[in-house]
Amino acid sequence: MNIRSLYIADFSGTKRRTVDLGAGFNIIEGPNESGKSTIAAFIKFMFYGFADKAERSRYYSFGTTSASGTMTLVHEGREYRIEREYNEGAREKVAVIDTESGAPCFNGKSPAEVFLGVPADIFSHTAYIGQASGSSVDGGRVSRAIENILFSADESVNTDKSLKKLDEARVLLYHKSHKGGRIYDLINERDALRVRLENAKQSNGQLIANEGSLREATENLAEAKSKFAKAKTELEAVENAKHQRGLEKLCELDLRVAEYEKEYSALLSRAEHNGFAPDAEFADTLSRLQEENERIDVLIASVNEELHAHESKTQDLDQIASFGSKLEELGGEEEISFRLEKLDKKKSRSNGFMVFGIIFTLLFAGCTAAAYFLDLTEIHSVFANLPAKPMPVIIAGGAAAFMLLVSIISLICRCQARMGENEILADLDADNRADLSKKLTSYNFDETRLRLHQSRSAEISERMAVLQTDKKRVANDAAYLLEKWGRSDLPEAAKEAAELVGALSAASAEREKFLLARDTLAAQLSVSDVKAALDEFRSGQRIDEIPEETVERIRREYDFYQKQIEALEARRHRLETELAVLQATVEPPTELADRLSTLCVKIDGLSKKHRALVLAYTALSEAASNLRESVAPRLSKTAGELMASLTDGRYDRIGLGRALEMTYESEAQSRGVEFMSAGTRDIAYLSLRFALSELLFGEKRPPLIFDESFSRLDDQRYSRVLELIANMCARGSQIILFTSQTRDSKIAAERLTGCNRISL
Repeated sequence: MNIRSLYIADFSGTKRRTVDLGAGFNIIEGPNESGKSTIAAFIKFMFYGFADKAERSRYYSFGTTSASGTMTLVHEGREYRIEREYNEGAREKVAVIDTESGAPCFNGKSPAEVFLGVPADIFSHTAYIGQASGSSVDGGRVSRAIENILFSADESVNTDKSLKKLDEARVLLYHKSHKGGRIYDLINERDALRVRLENAKQSNGQLIANEGSLREATENLAEAKSKFAKAKTELEAVENAKHQRGLEKLCELDLRVAEYEKEYSALLSRAEHNGFAPDAEFADTLSRLQEENERIDVLIASVNEELHAHESKTQDLDQIASFGSKLEELGGEEEISFRLEKLDKKKSRSNGFMVFGIIFTLLFAGCTAAAYFLDLTEIHSVFANLPAKPMPVIIAGGAAAFMLLVSIISLICRCQARMGENEILADLDADNRADLSKKLTSYNFDETRLRLHQSRSAEISERMAVLQTDKKRVANDAAYLLEKWGRSDLPEAAKEAAELVGALSAASAEREKFLLARDTLAAQLSVSDVKAALDEFRSGQRIDEIPEETVERIRREYDFYQKQIEALEARRHRLETELAVLQATVEPPTELADRLSTLCVKIDGLSKKHRALVLAYTALSEAASNLRESVAPRLSKTAGELMASLTDGRYDRIGLGRALEMTYESEAQSRGVEFMSAGTRDIAYLSLRFALSELLFGEKRPPLIFDESFSRLDDQRYSRVLELIANMCARGSQIILFTSQTRDSKIAAERLTGCNRISL
């Protein structure tokens, strides 16, 4: 039998996926969580459906309660399609369709029964190796299946079922432990009847004694209740007296509350003006305004003193300020320096022209005198080309006059420059240039001090303005509040408001204190309406106070009789219960004796039947055991041969017990497979599974499914497993390997031909 294709419509997290498989070796490769185990579980689902609720919940499609799909396979030369659909709360739908005709077939049979012939648990421990089950084999369950199939040729009609029916019939009569079954129940019933018969003989005397005790307890209880009622009445009188004392105290507290309420109201009435009375916030506001007004007055006085001291310094700096003003009027220090420098240059030029003019004036004047008064014969040759004697005199005299004019003009310019300099010195109130330079130097030094002084003046003026504004604001706020209360003087009003609020607060605190004490006492006295309770108390009669020793006696009697009643009621209840039990259990001894005799006869008859069933079960069990012992060597041989080929002959002798427990020989000792390494242990179980498949399935040859079964094998042993797989594929077996390792498909491609590789 080979699976050709799978169509997963709705299974676990997979929807509408098609997987095509080859007839030989198929490797389905994919990373973890890619759906490999889901496909393997889907194959089992198509054959067997869901085993239980846990498996259904695990493989439902996400967010639903359903699973469905189809599987196409070839069996005995014909192609079939298995269709299965499961929905929670509805009947499961499963059908086997002949693809050639399209008609359903094998009606009334499950796909597993038709194509595999073994139940789901045997399939899971032989041909289907899932991740959850591992590679181990449930030996007890598989060995029983082998025995059933070989013993009866039909797994559904087998020795196990026969033995089970015999055992069920035997157990129904009597368990092996003699702790159950029909005979056990009858024996218990017989023993119980014997005990009941013995108890019946003793019950009459006990019944009579309990009835007498019950009458005595009832009489004592009635007497105790009478005395308790009397003590309760006296105790109620005590409680009434105590309650009246509490009401007296409550009345006193209520009077104190009324007194302080009256005082509070009187204070409010005295302080009210046009319906307004100051509260704590109003008093605090007045007090704050008064403090703020006093603080502003102190600050104004301080600023006035500071302003007076500042003004005295202002007089000392007036001269500096006046000099600075004149200096600014004249254009500043640079302009004055420029003008003085210009005047100095003008004086210097004037002095030069004046000296030059004077010198040449004297020179030309001398020449004119010499030409006029002296004989010029000696120098006549010099002026040979000149006109007569008067001409030189005129020229020299004119030159002297011109130079004299130049000197006079230069002197005038020098005087003008001098006058300009003196004008500047006069404007700046300086005696000379040195005095001016000294004043300019002093002004440059004092200018910074003057500016700081002026800035300080502005700051003081600004502070004074702010203080005046604040004082005006405080005055306006105070005037509004004083007018509201009908007062005119702020300090007196603040003081009066504070005293009034303090008195009101004190009266209110005292009232609250006594009110709390009154309410607390009212709660203790269970008084809900204090006024009504006090009115009733004032109009009612007074109860005399009961002496303390009498109160103590009454309380002791009350407690004593109360406890006595509880004890007597408990005793009466116990006696009534015991009496009811005795009355229910009292039976006629003759009736019990007859029933006991009948039970003994039944027990003898069923015991004989039980011995016959035990004999039949033992005979059939021994026959089945002998058959199981003959099968184990065959499996051991086949598994040993496979193990030897897979381990290169290292493990060639594998032993199998009655429950298929595997052993091997090592160092002359027989050891269980648990002593093998993990990879070797996987090969041992793999060999056993192959041997079991050969024995159980025969020619049906179901597909062998391996889900991550070779991950712990090294490359060499995996190659040998592939050789074994190749041989099985050649004999018609289909192998499906699910793996997340690329190594598996790589080595399979190198060692095998026709390997079908599917990537997820």
